[in-house]
Amino acid sequence: MNGNNSLISILKKAFDSSKGVTFINSASDSEKLTYCEVYHKSLYTLYHLQAKGMSVGDELVFQVEDNKDFIVLFWACLLGRITPVPLSIGSQEDHKLKVFKVWQKLNNPYLIIDKINLCRLASFAVESNYDDLFQDIQQKTLLIDEFKDDTEPGKEETDINGGDLAYIQFSSGSTGEPKGVMLSHNNLITNISDISQRSAITEADRSLSWMPLTHDMGLICFHLTSLIAEIDQFVLPTSLFVRHPLLWIEKANEYRSTILYSPNFGYQYFLSALQYSHHWDLSAIRLIYNGAEPISPDLYNEFFNTLAQYGLKKVAMFPGYGLAEASVAVSLPEKAGALYTFSLNRDSLQIGETVQDIAADDKRSIK
Repeated sequence: MNGNNSLISILKKAFDSSKGVTFINSASDSEKLTYCEVYHKSLYTLYHLQAKGMSVGDELVFQVEDNKDFIVLFWACLLGRITPVPLSIGSQEDHKLKVFKVWQKLNNPYLIIDKINLCRLASFAVESNYDDLFQDIQQKTLLIDEFKDDTEPGKEETDINGGDLAYIQFSSGSTGEPKGVMLSHNNLITNISDISQRSAITEADRSLSWMPLTHDMGLICFHLTSLIAEIDQFVLPTSLFVRHPLLWIEKANEYRSTILYSPNFGYQYFLSALQYSHHWDLSAIRLIYNGAEPISPDLYNEFFNTLAQYGLKKVAMFPGYGLAEASVAVSLPEKAGALYTFSLNRDSLQIGETVQDIAADDKRSIK
């Protein structure tokens, strides 16, 4: 057994702390689970998975909207050495198509979903000539609506090694012929350790995110990194952010969050909804990760200049680059501070070529 080098050992290490995950359900409703409670709820959820016939090495395709259900299911899978395969739920056809495409690439998959989304998937199957495949999927479908808490705990697998597969991550852009990245416990622990170190996270930090947990920035950079750092984390449903974008910063103010996350789209979306002054104190925020999309310096300037009146420091900007094949993070700044933009000739960026600065005098600070 090499359980000291697995994500399960990271979760158990946080048991002595009162820290955990707060699930924000609305402006006035939230629920916190300590990391110890996450473990125990996941163990009882594992019972349901095993009772349905799932065992070591099987894959579980996630079509799960609720963040609490998602995190408990994710850890239930890891506890039973079942492989989570998180996929986004979307109204667009390509999201539904991806479920069928991914299913055909797995060895022994099961599906976890609720009744409403199963009906939507069934309708799509009829319209897209996937009737036969859907019948196979339906035979191995678990309805999360039917899970109950009053069960016995599942059987935790103790023989987990760092090199064992933790979960399969399908990159957000792969819909036609999706390609899954097989991430081991070692892959993930190495990446989240590096993220935590580069971000200089301490026990005083508190993270908050609206990013979907099906996205590597939401699951790895936010959830798992917060766990290894043993800090409180607050998760806002993406759908709630879309309906009420100001709630993101309102909750950062309420919880005195120090680390936030958002791609470029989120800053623009938030600013478009900001119409009058608020009584926010954002001085606690020391890092705001920006990644997953091309970063606009002009938009970032607008965002920080607009929120400066609430105490948001401009040095909190923390842009990064990553990709699914590397777990998530590849490049992060050494520390928060003044950032600069450079204008380069895009035709001189191939391997072995000399990078050409087409605006040598245009090196400018993002102010």
